[in-house]
Amino acid sequence: MEDELRTSLDRLAIKVGTSRAELVRIAVDLLLLRIASDRLHGRPDAIDAEVTAEIYRGEANREVLIARRARQRGRPL
Repeated sequence: MEDELRTSLDRLAIKVGTSRAELVRIAVDLLLLRIASDRLHGRPDAIDAEVTAEIYRGEANREVLIARRARQRGRPL
């Protein structure tokens, strides 16, 4: 896990009175429930399609995302 994500999760955990591990567990539980629900409703590939779409959106904005990340980390491109 990247330091930036770890720090954000730690801040959120403190804010809501739990731990980073619990937040991750909840996220995984929600993901698994979503996958199960999609399968029960006859959409076994729904989450795959959404992830793929997000990847393509990310690729379309790759340079913007790289520049933003570099600025956030205070590094030149």
